[in-house]
Amino acid sequence: YEIPRVTGVQTCAFRSHEHPVRNLVLSVCDLKQHGDTPSARCGAQTVTMATRMYLHGGCDEKQVFGDLHLLEIEQMKWTELQGEGRPPPPRWGHTIEGYDTDLVLFGGLTPEEDQGLLPDATTRVSSAPPFAAGLAWGHGGEPSNSTYTLQTQNLTWQAANCVGTPPSPRFYHSACVSNDLYVVFGGCGAEIGR
Repeated sequence: YEIPRVTGVQTCAFRSHEHPVRNLVLSVCDLKQHGDTPSARCGAQTVTMATRMYLHGGCDEKQVFGDLHLLEIEQMKWTELQGEGRPPPPRWGHTIEGYDTDLVLFGGLTPEEDQGLLPDATTRVSSAPPFAAGLAWGHGGEPSNSTYTLQTQNLTWQAANCVGTPPSPRFYHSACVSNDLYVVFGGCGAEIGR
């Protein structure tokens, strides 16, 4: 295939279909971030749509986050977004994918509203994530199988109206969008390794 060069934008012609491609070159030295930089966290999820990257949720050793941040990649500028509607509860180890102009979120570990640190409950997962072995880990979570959508054009969250039998509650799974399907694969349930 042939890539004609145009200032700022490239077009890839492959089998008689043209696909615009942004000519965005970044080096490690250029990545100075500005704006409302999110706090350090693990288990957060990101999705890139055009020149925007959305970051949702995650946790550190003390708390679980439910915030949503936007990185304007070309400017390396972070903004914390305030959504409307019914946002998902804080979570980590979930998945989030883009579908048209919407974000679709599934599963993860969610803390109980009144839980405190590591309560006794049979469905709770209290082990630290594999990459945090040896750290003082102050919280657990309950695996979820809830699904939410965010309309990125007006920042409105809503619980998704899904049909059929939902996947079992899980975290640290994989997901992708294929046509109009949100495909969930693997992960851990209430019993690690299930």
